[in-house]
Amino acid sequence: MVDENTLLRRNVRELQSQLRDAHIRIAKLNEEIYYLKKKINPNESKAFIGGWAEMEHWNNENPDASHIEKNDKQLNLKLKNKEEENGK
Repeated sequence: MVDENTLLRRNVRELQSQLRDAHIRIAKLNEEIYYLKKKINPNESKAFIGGWAEMEHWNNENPDASHIEKNDKQLNLKLKNKEEENGK
């Protein structure tokens, strides 16, 4: 009979393998999305083509940013300065 420790190690190894494979698949899909979007609009830079920042739920909710108020003056100033830098 297999002891619990061996079983847990086997499960962890299998889950890590699945996670690695999922990361590889995600990377390939992201590259495919990039090339397809680039094909549609060749003048757009990679920095502005898709990605996590355009995900719909980020516009509505960010669970990691619950400490930021909607009218945070310091945050708005940083964003404005960043936009000006990118515009130059």
